[in-house]
Amino acid sequence: MTIALPPAEMIAGARSSEGVSVPGMEATRLIWVHVNGSRRLELRDFPPARREWLKSIGCFTEVIQHKTRMFIPADRTLTIVDQLVRTGRQWNVLTAPASRAA
Repeated sequence: MTIALPPAEMIAGARSSEGVSVPGMEATRLIWVHVNGSRRLELRDFPPARREWLKSIGCFTEVIQHKTRMFIPADRTLTIVDQLVRTGRQWNVLTAPASRAA
């Protein structure tokens, strides 16, 4: 059973070394990292198929050591994490193929 945390608790939980899982993106972890001299909230191991959607809600990418990494802007953290939580709960419904009539 998975427990869905509210956005503020997810952000606080991201401070742990393991980070917290993101609803609807099983392998993705929300974690605070230190990059280029600043603390950032990263979506680690995000699904590449969701890159454009994540960017559309305000996330941004940077290529660091030949890897594309996804970050959440500090000034919109709560809003974006709230969107991740609300959409994540419904993601499988939104992306499930329509049932075919026999």
